Amino acid sequence: NANDPLVTKLAGTSVSLSSSWNPVYSAGAVVSINDRWSLNGSVSYVPMKTNSTFVGSGTTTTGTLTINPTEYVLRVGYKF
Repeated sequence: NANDPLVTKLAGTSVSLSSSWNPVYSAGAVVSINDRWSLNGSVSYVPMKTNSTFVGSGTTTTGTLTINPTEYVLRVGYKF
């Protein structure tokens, strides 16, 4: 959004994020339908939090960046 004054100040500059270790919580199951077919499902959650620094023309902004993605997977398996 070019009308946002913060975006205008930070445009064309740099961003840095600190590295951090985060756990991954995962749960899943495999269900055999018969000797050839199976279903596999899982859910994973990653609570990510890191420090961020945005350097613009005459402005430096620091803060905390939080992203908490959840991934859902469903697979169908077939044995040859």
